Amino acid sequence: MTYPSGHTASATALAMIAVLLVWHRLSRANALVLLYGVALTAGTVAAWVRAGLVNHYPSDTVGGWLTALAVVPATAWFVDFAAARWLVMKRRSTRLAHARAWIETTRQPALTPPARGVDLGPG
Repeated sequence: MTYPSGHTASATALAMIAVLLVWHRLSRANALVLLYGVALTAGTVAAWVRAGLVNHYPSDTVGGWLTALAVVPATAWFVDFAAARWLVMKRRSTRLAHARAWIETTRQPALTPPARGVDLGPG
């Protein structure tokens, strides 16, 4: 017997990930209710099976469930943050490239001084 129950944690995590994949199609309130409802249901079923088979103590299964409740949202937040940051950096570099190209195409030719030793006439 080990703490926390990996079976309970992975069942809860997979259920939560399935809800997070359709998160954008639901309103925020409905998505939260569905997310925690699915997590509670999947965690309860997995905990019941594990404890019922005497593979884990009930506290092990609760620990696995709480682990999934902590890790999955934190990972989802980090992935969203990293993706948003990557998009900002990509847009910034694209804008800089377009600005540099525009500057190069609109730049006036520079006035160059005459070469040394060239006779400029009487003076």
